[in-house]
Amino acid sequence: MKILISAAESSSDAHAAELLKALRTLDPQIRAFGIGGEKLQKAGLRCVIRAEELLVMGFTEILGRIPHIAQMLRKIERSAQWERPDLAIVLDYPDFHFRLIKKLKKLGIPVVYYIPPKIWVWRKRRAKFLKKWVDLILGVFPFEVPFYAFLGVSMKYVGNPLMDELPIGITRDEAIRKLGIANSIGDRPTKIVTLMPGSRPAELRRHFKFMLESVKLMTSLLSERLFVLIPIPDASRAEWARKQYFEWLNELPPGQRDRFSVRISSGDSAYCLAASDAGIIKSGTSTLEAAILGCPHTVLYRPSEISCFIFKTFVRYSGFIGLSNLILGKPPAPGTKPALPRPVFREFYCDQAQTHTVSRELYALLKQPDRMEECQAAIREVREVLSGQGQGSPFESPSLVAAREILELARGRRVLRKQRSKPLLAARPVFIWLSSALWSTVNAIMGVALRRGWIRPERLNARVISVGNIQSGGSGKTPLVALLAEQAIARGFRVCILTRGYGGLWEDMGGVIQPGDEAVDANLSGDEPALLQERVPAATIAVGADRVSAFQRAVELSGQEFDWVILDDGLQNFRIQKDLEVVAVTSKKRSEVLYREWGSKLRQADLLVWTKGERMPFAPAAQPFTHLKFSYPQVSLEGASAVFLITSIADGDLVRKMLEERQVPVEVHMKLRDHAHFALADARRWAEDASARGLRLAMTGKDFVKWKKLGIPNPVLRLEPDFEIVEGQAVWDRIFWGESTRLP
Repeated sequence: MKILISAAESSSDAHAAELLKALRTLDPQIRAFGIGGEKLQKAGLRCVIRAEELLVMGFTEILGRIPHIAQMLRKIERSAQWERPDLAIVLDYPDFHFRLIKKLKKLGIPVVYYIPPKIWVWRKRRAKFLKKWVDLILGVFPFEVPFYAFLGVSMKYVGNPLMDELPIGITRDEAIRKLGIANSIGDRPTKIVTLMPGSRPAELRRHFKFMLESVKLMTSLLSERLFVLIPIPDASRAEWARKQYFEWLNELPPGQRDRFSVRISSGDSAYCLAASDAGIIKSGTSTLEAAILGCPHTVLYRPSEISCFIFKTFVRYSGFIGLSNLILGKPPAPGTKPALPRPVFREFYCDQAQTHTVSRELYALLKQPDRMEECQAAIREVREVLSGQGQGSPFESPSLVAAREILELARGRRVLRKQRSKPLLAARPVFIWLSSALWSTVNAIMGVALRRGWIRPERLNARVISVGNIQSGGSGKTPLVALLAEQAIARGFRVCILTRGYGGLWEDMGGVIQPGDEAVDANLSGDEPALLQERVPAATIAVGADRVSAFQRAVELSGQEFDWVILDDGLQNFRIQKDLEVVAVTSKKRSEVLYREWGSKLRQADLLVWTKGERMPFAPAAQPFTHLKFSYPQVSLEGASAVFLITSIADGDLVRKMLEERQVPVEVHMKLRDHAHFALADARRWAEDASARGLRLAMTGKDFVKWKKLGIPNPVLRLEPDFEIVEGQAVWDRIFWGESTRLP
């Protein structure tokens, strides 16, 4: 079973990781891809989009990120369309997920909303959307069920996943030992305070120094020494926080610096809360974590002034914002007031958040017995509610309960999907042809604009050889690029390959691989540049969606000009002027695979190269033509019974067919989307599965460059093809090496 998971926030990432572990406990064959952070990826998610790419805070902060968020939405939609998961699970983050849900439902993918929107705060009309578009809603707070029911929406309470994730039974002394701060505290009377300013960059900017100022004010009233713990979820942001702290500390008078010590860390927030006497916690899941782990706290939220204005003027929410307070008092039903007269854990947001009020409340939590006892009683009640004590049933893992509900839905939906699969399969060639026609028409319009001079391509200071295809992947273009580069370098030319780096970080950031560099990580560069580095180590490889900028960086770093520039995937590139247009063609029809160009585009090519298939492809008359054929090495199973094949290329079935033609049985074929990266947990599971079944792991070179960086010892059969020219050798030599085209 294949599942799409989307978790774009730190807390959602942790919850989704526990959920995926529970799902795999119930069904070990589950594969997951989508949006997630470090914890979800460690649990086995194949990451399409990293969660940190979507993190924003407040109403105004999101405005500048709208184009980027829209791009990420299109990216995950394309992945869902390509991979067709059996089910999608989204967590929280409603503004993004509501748009994604509509797109998923149009693809016929059932949707589970785990941790639904907090409609008790505002935008209660979202209930109508959930009722219409979502197949299953799983809540994690007991008060949600009656509130959603009041609005006519059915949901199931499965328990709170924090009960799975947190070290609930840990004592204060054990937490202090885990943190390694016993020596720093010493024997002097010391109070420990935890500050949790948030995980998003905007949250850190608004809360970090404000919390430090609040603590500084309070220390003048405190007789004991203060030890301040500041856990930041992300290690890179923790480093930013350290720099900010030292800047702030250097501005204090020397006498004030001695009143407290500060420890900034990452990945240990649970131990910090368990070790603390009190805390200042940014509103969110962390406030509930604090209560579960026994830390009295005050709740803080400081968005921008415009966000505060919108919250007061349009939201007009009259209830609590701290999750522990909501569990104790329940959110008010529409048109009513909160059940509790005031929150047990004091809340300061918008203009109520002042350093003197927050510091006064922190002092009360540390020194006033009545407030301390009130908070401890509330903490006990929160724990009882979330653990189900007094409800007549033993405690069961919330993540496991949620996983069971999800699988029950998925299995029912798969039956329905099988019943309607035949009509969908019959319509598939028509859908592909229409999609190809649309894509081809758009590119044809761009070609007209180029010929009319409306688009002016840039001239690079080198001979530019474009190598492209008219179909969307699967034409053997990368080995063709490598073959050309090898031959050019053998003739003494300085060669630079320009490639996009699909699926790697360099696709957006850009990067350059120079001769003599260590093997590049395919996660960084993308699989094609990593493979090209192996095949043509003497070439300079410039990576990035902006090929002109990539070339300029390559020239700067190498300190030399190039004779040849090979423009990988260059047929649809309109920014660079080309000297030779080489197009790879296959036997695939327009109804079998997506095409990016009409056949008439081939008339503009200087050379057509038939790379794959037994049926003669379409080729305009009198067009220079060469037939290259894949030549695979002999395959040895080395005692294994069959092959466990992994492919993340556009035409993985071709590799399987090649093996079967050689009487090599393929028992398992993990066919992933083109350029997909492997999650370490997935790769380990595949290797263990292959070993347990007595199978030989096999994959293409493009897959192996990603696999080898994972450090999994299981030996892999690498299926790397070479080309041999079976027709048109004279045409090939004349086009590339003849006197009329000899390069300087």
